[in-house]
Amino acid sequence: MTTATIDTRLPEIRVDTYALLVVALAFIVGVMAITNLVSLNQALLFLTGGILVFALYQASFGFTGGWKRFATEGRSRSMRAQFFMIGITAIVFIPLMSGAADLGRSFIGAWAPVGVSVIFGSFLFGLGMQLGGGCGSGTLFTVGGGSARMLVTLAGFIIGATVGTWHLPFWLELPSLPVIRFGQTFGALGGTLLTLAGLAAIIGLLAFVEKRKHGNVEPIFSGAYHITMIRSDQFNDSPYSQIEVERNRKVDGSALYSLYLLFQEHAYFLPLLFLVFMLGTGLAGERGKHPTIRFLRTQPISDRAILFGKFVHSALWSILLTILLVGIVVLLGTIFDRFGDWNYPVLHHDGVTEINLEDYKGTFSYHYGYQLLPLGKALLQTISLLILVILFVLAFTQFLSLLFRNTFVVYVVSGLVFICGYVLATKFFPHISQWTPFPYLNVSQVVNGELSTMLDQPYLDFYGGIRVILAAIVATMVLSFVAARRRV
Repeated sequence: MTTATIDTRLPEIRVDTYALLVVALAFIVGVMAITNLVSLNQALLFLTGGILVFALYQASFGFTGGWKRFATEGRSRSMRAQFFMIGITAIVFIPLMSGAADLGRSFIGAWAPVGVSVIFGSFLFGLGMQLGGGCGSGTLFTVGGGSARMLVTLAGFIIGATVGTWHLPFWLELPSLPVIRFGQTFGALGGTLLTLAGLAAIIGLLAFVEKRKHGNVEPIFSGAYHITMIRSDQFNDSPYSQIEVERNRKVDGSALYSLYLLFQEHAYFLPLLFLVFMLGTGLAGERGKHPTIRFLRTQPISDRAILFGKFVHSALWSILLTILLVGIVVLLGTIFDRFGDWNYPVLHHDGVTEINLEDYKGTFSYHYGYQLLPLGKALLQTISLLILVILFVLAFTQFLSLLFRNTFVVYVVSGLVFICGYVLATKFFPHISQWTPFPYLNVSQVVNGELSTMLDQPYLDFYGGIRVILAAIVATMVLSFVAARRRV
């Protein structure tokens, strides 16, 4: 009897070190040259563009492919990802362009009306993408990746853009609708929410069409093999590593599990940043609106009451928007797949101190242990701790607004404090990390026990986070009341 052995390992990817060094050196020289000949701002833009090109190339990203796949196969995953990306961009740029944040400079968008020129131009652009085999971003990253045939497309792209610029005045004179700016018409918060609602409706429609044709919907985030501390490092070299990774890839699209994956991928930082950007400026955000503060001070209202009112307003909006975001994810997941199993088991890690307890009831794995936690309970703990973390961040930024008058300084200082605090607590002083509020910013790893296991701090858990964050909020508000007597 003959036994055949099949090597299932993927071919090793070799990196051309010489070419990589040449490109890196040319990139550095370009940044230095632009800095000396033009300005530092333009050099930073050049650097940002280079990083974006690298990301696009590594992800093989192009706008054309997603739309073409939807038209030919009825799969909308890439299109929904593009609209999701537009939503993330809107969260940042609508408040900036509407003047909601004072960063010491004004931001102007490339406003243009929708009219005959847009309809005609979009048709030509789409036709050119199909004939050329790529859009602007796709053409650039494929040329940068060494595709010589796409040089023809790039040349046509440049020629078309030049000709279009030459007779641009003719197109601008054609009939069009008036320019609509959501940020100015509905305010920064209203314009952002309206934009996100419209994008959510489009994403929902695309998912609806896909489900009608295929019976299921490919999730935007298909999941991945979540590497934990209980996975052996030697597993990486195993010939069966790639097979095992694929077998353990999480692709469940139910409402509860999709929400769980979003938390595991730390996607909650996006709404957190949005809330801080919109609601965390405190009194620094009153710059240019002094008559409002002067009027309030003429009323029988104390300075502390003004500060407390701003915090309560921010807190209520934060809780409402967080619950709304969770509700949208659950609603879309339920409509296009199913609600999910509330008692579905998810992993909770236990550290060395915990597994050595006499009454430990978990399962041993390597040097650590684990237990299975109901999915619904894990989500409730994650959402509850996230809301408290958001309130603490808002309280802290409002305290900083009493010390600094510029909102940009408030953002920068708060970011530095949280980042440095997290690094110091988890890397240099892990023995006291459970008593500081900064490690609890990593909400998902606190709830699933991964952070407490790595630091061997058993009290660094959900219940410890509730106590520490509440104490930090109270302490920050007390400091704010003391500082408010000298500032408002």
